[in-house]
Amino acid sequence: MKYLLFPLLFMFVTLRAQVAELTLLDATTHQPIANAEAYYLHSLNGTITNDEGKLRITVENDSLILSHISYATKKIFTDKTFAKATLYLNPQEIQLEEVVLYDYDLKKKINYVIDNYFKLYDSKSKIFECTYREKFVKNDSIARLYQLQLDWWTKDYLFSFKKPLKEKLQIHLKSTDYAKILNLDEGINAISTEPSLTLQYLHLNPYLIFLSTFGKNIQIKKVEKNTDHTIVTFDAEIDLPKKETFYLMNSVVYFDNTTNAIKRIIFTQKPFDKEDVSKRKKIPFKSLNNNATWDLSFTPYKGKLMFSSFSMKMNALIQYENKTDRVYLEQSFLRTGTQNKRIKKEDRIDVEKSFFEYITPHKQGEAKFMLTKEEEEFINKEL
Repeated sequence: MKYLLFPLLFMFVTLRAQVAELTLLDATTHQPIANAEAYYLHSLNGTITNDEGKLRITVENDSLILSHISYATKKIFTDKTFAKATLYLNPQEIQLEEVVLYDYDLKKKINYVIDNYFKLYDSKSKIFECTYREKFVKNDSIARLYQLQLDWWTKDYLFSFKKPLKEKLQIHLKSTDYAKILNLDEGINAISTEPSLTLQYLHLNPYLIFLSTFGKNIQIKKVEKNTDHTIVTFDAEIDLPKKETFYLMNSVVYFDNTTNAIKRIIFTQKPFDKEDVSKRKKIPFKSLNNNATWDLSFTPYKGKLMFSSFSMKMNALIQYENKTDRVYLEQSFLRTGTQNKRIKKEDRIDVEKSFFEYITPHKQGEAKFMLTKEEEEFINKEL
């Protein structure tokens, strides 16, 4: 029997996946490029850089696409010898469009995307394999940090405001890469956005409807153009029926110059104040100077565009029980693969609950999305 162990061990070692670490820098300033996407041309397996411009990815014998909306796309071939590299991306040259800003019809551009939605975007029923990451910071100290591997099934990549959320999408939490969550019953440590709100903004059509149907007083602030995109910066009022009007400021749409499809859209909400009651502990609170940004992007897929990544960032001052806390919340989805099937009923979670209600609070594992030094220290620090 002992003679069989060596070849088996050898096979195990040789079959382990090769993982490469990359650092992406601006070719002009040599500064790190955050939120740059790296994905393989054929499998679409990929990841994204952290705030330090670093990423880790399982090596494939294929072309690796390095992409950021503000930089020229770079393509490199990788194989089993590829392990570590620092790469530079060239900034896109941007020119101001010679247009009269008040004559630029953003709604007309949006309506074109609505009318041609199924020609421009892959909307077939499928599972998006995603890496989900959440970070909550209170008074400049991390209080919640975790990363999950999940499957997100969508029927047609359209969000319906009239149907229950579970009828249009399904979520399966497959595994936890790492997690550290401080006491959820302490103060506002359990603060989170409504899951339905987060999942809504994974889809493009709510952004389109808000601008086309409910957008008022749209003010174009800047129109820029580079080789691939027309970039429109604007302010707007979104007057939703039976809800408070919310205001957008310095929001941005990236239109593809060839197809006029939207490659990326960023909604930045003007700061506002509100009063509410916490769901977990039923504590009345005031949130002051709320500021939130939603960022949705797409990558090419078989002649159309496919969901690529989404991030939400929010910060505010929270007053409760004679205390004031400064908070920051970050949530992100990164598509890492696709499957043409549905999620089994027994594997589906309640999509109205926050993900952290399902995970083991303290677990250390492989960080597919590379951590910053501060995050590593938080995860590794003993309670």
